[in-house]
Amino acid sequence: MAQKFTALIRAAIGGAIMFIVTGFAGVTAALIALITPASPFLDRLARHWARLFLAVANTKTNIVGGRSIDPNRSYVIVSNHASDLDIAVCFVAAPVGIRFLAKKELFRVPFLGLVMRALGMIRVDRQAGEAGHADLNAQIQRTLSTGHSLMIFPEGTRSRSGALAPFKRGAFRIAIDHQMDVLPISILGTHDAWPSRSPWVYGGTVTVVLHDIIPVQGLVHDDLDAILRQAHDAIATGLTERRDEEPNG
Repeated sequence: MAQKFTALIRAAIGGAIMFIVTGFAGVTAALIALITPASPFLDRLARHWARLFLAVANTKTNIVGGRSIDPNRSYVIVSNHASDLDIAVCFVAAPVGIRFLAKKELFRVPFLGLVMRALGMIRVDRQAGEAGHADLNAQIQRTLSTGHSLMIFPEGTRSRSGALAPFKRGAFRIAIDHQMDVLPISILGTHDAWPSRSPWVYGGTVTVVLHDIIPVQGLVHDDLDAILRQAHDAIATGLTERRDEEPNG
């Protein structure tokens, strides 16, 4: 009971702090973006915001792997998704500048929508048909022109149980269409630190495993399911192996 009370207090205080900080960051990012849309300061601002978010949530990040990653290239980065902490964790752990694909509804959230627009996050309208597909490709091209990578959660939503769900094909279609190699990432511990759709923020240590790159150059849509399975297997293996290495695993 005491643990849940502490977790609830942390969530309440942290939420108030992050509401103010996110608003300030959004205004700052918007002003910078008006002057220099591709400013590297926007990436630093996002990382500082993410570090503060994790600190308020009493969450530390341990990063494993990543030696094969070229910081000067753009990737489609795919990861499991089990907590609201995952976005901040990805900003901190990704070895390249990232921009998320996000549902259009998130852009309507006060302050959050301001930050997302200023940072150049990619708005996805799943109901827009061909027009939406063309707009999505245009946004992706703008993101690639600034040297950023795409961050996508291919499960489509947060896992309530923390277990890895089947992947949707969209991220891998984008990778093939734009000939971007895929970087799979396993995130362990965020579901325990802040379970999906829960008011309790417990905190703890999160481990991020950066897997080997999956090459996409020369592949076509017939290869889509193969790279989807390869990415899913890599993330699933990372979740299992690292969890087994934990002292209490």
